[in-house]
Amino acid sequence: MIERYCLPEMAEVWSDARRLALWLDVELAMTAAREARGDVPAGTSERIRSHARLDLRRMLAHRSGGAPRRDRVPEHGGRDRRDDARHLHVG
Repeated sequence: MIERYCLPEMAEVWSDARRLALWLDVELAMTAAREARGDVPAGTSERIRSHARLDLRRMLAHRSGGAPRRDRVPEHGGRDRRDDARHLHVG
């Protein structure tokens, strides 16, 4: 949206932060569906949901190529959480 043409409410709907939050919701829903089918270990989607954090500034740096490649892997704190993160965005 062009900033000067939209109301604050419209800007929020079309913001990068909102887009990323919805994207995370979709990825978590897909992980939960795969978990229900038995493709993902039980409890994975809830563990990811409880630890996932969106960092808009970091995401925008990734988009512009400002972050090192190793930094693009989901990092949620510990080894087990990184193992869970590999179930996000398959395909």
